[in-house]
Amino acid sequence: MVEPPRTEQDPDGWWREWIARTFLPPHLAPFFLFDGEAASAYAERDMGAQVKEGIDGLLGLVWLRRLAQSLRDYAANRRGQVAKGPDAATIVRLEAEVKQLEAEVAGAEERLKEIETELAGLESERLTLTRKLAGSGGRTRAELEDLIRAKADAERDLEKVRDKLSSLADGALPFSLVGGALRARLIDRLAKEARREQWLASAEETRARAETVLATAANAFACVAPPLTEGQHAQVREAIRGALETLWNPPPQDVAEDFRHEHATGRLREAVRARLEDAASITAGTVADILEQEARLASALRKFNAEIDAAEGTGGGLEGDRERLEELQRRIAALSREEGEKRAIVSSRGEDLRQKRAELARLTETLDQTKRPARLAKRAEQIALMLDNLLRDARPLQSQAIAEEMTRAIGAMAHKKDLFRRVDITADGEVRLLGPGGQNLRDYDLAAGEKQVFTQALFAAVAAVSQRVFPLVIDTPLGRLDEEHRIGVLRFLAERPSQVILISTDTEVVGPYLDAVRDRVADAWLLRNVTEGDSGRSWVERGYFPGQGLSP
Repeated sequence: MVEPPRTEQDPDGWWREWIARTFLPPHLAPFFLFDGEAASAYAERDMGAQVKEGIDGLLGLVWLRRLAQSLRDYAANRRGQVAKGPDAATIVRLEAEVKQLEAEVAGAEERLKEIETELAGLESERLTLTRKLAGSGGRTRAELEDLIRAKADAERDLEKVRDKLSSLADGALPFSLVGGALRARLIDRLAKEARREQWLASAEETRARAETVLATAANAFACVAPPLTEGQHAQVREAIRGALETLWNPPPQDVAEDFRHEHATGRLREAVRARLEDAASITAGTVADILEQEARLASALRKFNAEIDAAEGTGGGLEGDRERLEELQRRIAALSREEGEKRAIVSSRGEDLRQKRAELARLTETLDQTKRPARLAKRAEQIALMLDNLLRDARPLQSQAIAEEMTRAIGAMAHKKDLFRRVDITADGEVRLLGPGGQNLRDYDLAAGEKQVFTQALFAAVAAVSQRVFPLVIDTPLGRLDEEHRIGVLRFLAERPSQVILISTDTEVVGPYLDAVRDRVADAWLLRNVTEGDSGRSWVERGYFPGQGLSP
């Protein structure tokens, strides 16, 4: 019998940990237990962000981030117990800057979680209203649904174009405006400073080894006859030191005479150089093309609005639904913009944070290492930096496995198999759906069902790569899928090696859809409900929807 030890102070916590370790960690639960309608809304989100969340859940990276932060808090506490040396002011300043940046990144990440939750609810409500409005008005249901979907697509495309313009303005555009000559001078200067940094490091290493060389020479001088006087010994030592210095002095001609950009070192310097080089590709035509796209999409959006207004009429209830849909569109657009801004903050502040943490770790080594707190602070900072590098490199390590599983899943579920070849995830997390000619199908407008198939494939890929044998539970699994996609998804789910529990309405896994997986159905239950006064009660009983041939 499994039970917590009698001395356990937190039995509930012990059980949670045991379940997570034995069956399924909490960060993987969303990929085994999810709502099909929520997946429909999730399918509208950025594919790269979806994959990032999937890999983070797969690897449990949130725990590594918490561990790294705990180590830094521990190191800061230990540094405070050591008498400060000549770098005291710099250490105090860096600690304050790191703390501020950590607060900004944590605040942005927390807001991103809130935005994601709110967007999922709003997008689900928008989907419900879109379906409702699509069945009204003078046009056919299909025509109005196409108009509403086209409008939503145009709004998303318009937001993407505006985000692209904003990103350009915040990124390479300012550098492109300063002119090629100034950019070239700065790139050259940064390259020379990088070489100076290498030269100084090599010179310092040589000086550190000089004493070893002198000690070896001194042993050799002991055999000289007649013996050298102390003065002669000193002269020889100085001559050797001078000879060693000539290895690195004078400095090479292509080395900067000093550092003008001390804040830009290592990875940050290379990032600045890459940004400057990217700016060369930005021209007036680039900006003009983006502005032309914005104008064209805005015009198309006005046209869709006019056609939808004409098709829907001005009925009271219908008009209220339409106004609510417009309100939802505005709120979703505003949240999407804020989401982009917060992701930009996490990205830019994250790079600054990594640089300052590295500098703080370097200065930690200047503390009096004869003191135990200083040694502990140094070790904690080193381990935290190692975890930072692991977090940065972890996603690419799993990207290939995720891409391969997604390719298999999409190939099984999609009905346009001739248009799809494989999923490719780049080093920076971009997701590409490649067609027969290598073209990225994401550059084209994917239908709602195709987007949902992508999301289902991601869930399946994370579950497969995790190698966890755990039941897959899906509520309303088929969402907005058309007939062929529904059958493909059901057959794919039926091939899973572990148990699959589908919670279906009486219009989903019935008729031909049930026939597609009937031979894999082990049991069926009905969820009954009755309302009694102001309360209700529910229960399950063996059986299935009438006429489906799954009677108890």
